[in-house]
Amino acid sequence: TPTDTPTLTPTYTPTPTATPTPSIWTENAYVAPSTQFSLPVIMSNFPAPGIGALTMDVSFDPSVITPANCAPDPGGKFSTAICNKDYYTGTVRLSYISYSGVYGDQTLANIGFTATGSISDVTPVTLTIQAITDPSGITRTVGAVNGSVTLSVLSGDVTCDDAVNATDALYVLQYDVGTRGGSLTCPPPAHTLYTPACDVNNDLQCNSVDAMMIMQCTVGIPNMLCPVTTALQITPLKQLQTADITVGQGVVGQNGQIVIPITADVVDAAVGAGTIDLHFDPNVLEPTACQADPDAKFDMKACNADYADGTVRFTLAAVNGVSGGMTLANVTFQAIGEPGSSSVLNANVPTFTNIDGQDIPTTIQEGRINIRTLRVYLPITR
Repeated sequence: TPTDTPTLTPTYTPTPTATPTPSIWTENAYVAPSTQFSLPVIMSNFPAPGIGALTMDVSFDPSVITPANCAPDPGGKFSTAICNKDYYTGTVRLSYISYSGVYGDQTLANIGFTATGSISDVTPVTLTIQAITDPSGITRTVGAVNGSVTLSVLSGDVTCDDAVNATDALYVLQYDVGTRGGSLTCPPPAHTLYTPACDVNNDLQCNSVDAMMIMQCTVGIPNMLCPVTTALQITPLKQLQTADITVGQGVVGQNGQIVIPITADVVDAAVGAGTIDLHFDPNVLEPTACQADPDAKFDMKACNADYADGTVRFTLAAVNGVSGGMTLANVTFQAIGEPGSSSVLNANVPTFTNIDGQDIPTTIQEGRINIRTLRVYLPITR
């Protein structure tokens, strides 16, 4: 009689859980030049009894970052903790003692640095463990995970507040017309912007094109500063055509005032950014007021009647572009010259682009202001 084959019951051998390796590590940091920042040194996954004694060095490139301060054992877990930020050029030394042992995850130190290098400078931050034992003096095996510091800043973040928004665009326009200065310090001093973060389109300039692109990013319109976005794509414009810019003209009496419009006619393109300089004879005319974009067609604008001797500068930016006929600015002049004198009004256009930052060719029609000649009326004699 055949015997039934017994059914085998499978057995499972549990996979052993890996024991985390104790390690000491630091971070990869990205900071702006001239800023102060803190870099932590952290112990992780230390089983009991933990660290009884530890001496270690933190090394870096002193031309990129410089130690400013050091706070060892901020949690107060060790019996003794010492930090010497000036141990050696490019090296901070840390030393610890614990009679009962420190284990688990703890912050060993917070080391304050000043970023003294330039944009794109990088330094490794190397952790070298010179000695480590448990409380009974037995040497421990520990992994050291190095970090790095890269000097950078968000492109467009001219305020150094870790955000790119309309405030940055406003600062750029103000810088473009000379009402805000530039600084290499981040965050920048009052009435300045951080110039290394300004050139978002990599044309080695800080102007209204950069302001326009920053504004586009704040509302989700893609460009080279923010190429990946969920915003709707803008319908491409037709091939660029020449924009005709016309400077007004007029006649005024001595010491009188006159408003001169600067207009543009752009048919087959849309202006995204523009910066215009209006030149005049300062011996004949004195600008007293300037209103950029009086019809409010652009999103942002700025004007500086005192940009330079004999020059008024104004700048404009529009996220979606402005096409057709437009008044770019109205400039008010006072006639300070002699009767019969005149001044040519000539425009120079440093920037005039579409919403993609591509140049729109321009033609300029200059203007002129004439100061009336005095009329002398003689009495009638008989």
